[in-house]
Amino acid sequence: MQRGDYAVNSTSTVAVLNSDGYFTVFSGHPIDNYSEPSAPLLYLVELVDRVDTSTVTTSSSHGTYHSTLDHTWTTAHGDMQISLDWNRSSDVVTIGSDSYDRSVGMLFLARANADGTIATHQIRTEKPSPTQDEVLATIRQRFTDDDVLSNLTICDKH
Repeated sequence: MQRGDYAVNSTSTVAVLNSDGYFTVFSGHPIDNYSEPSAPLLYLVELVDRVDTSTVTTSSSHGTYHSTLDHTWTTAHGDMQISLDWNRSSDVVTIGSDSYDRSVGMLFLARANADGTIATHQIRTEKPSPTQDEVLATIRQRFTDDDVLSNLTICDKH
């Protein structure tokens, strides 16, 4: 049984088209209001660009207080992993060693660099529950000097 402030009832992930990576939406509702319709609670964009990858493995879970998502890409130089842990009780999202208060912004960007480091960003959205198109537009506008992010496209929209 899930506890904390939010219950996650679905996680949908689609591929990013112009880079190795994924666009993931965690959807659910406040834990104390099951009659409220499911809505996006957290967006994660993961990118592994400028690195040749051969395979990717994925794992995710929604435990009592934590939702987790892990993607591991295999490269010629070893594995590159992006891991997210959302503590739904404290509403803190941790990506690698960086932690963020989700209430400040529900959109997160994690980018694996060729040197093996992970750069993360928390991005505030205009609306409390933006659509996927609005999230993509927010990223494109924020990173206009970045060829990959300013042209970010995903495989499929839900």
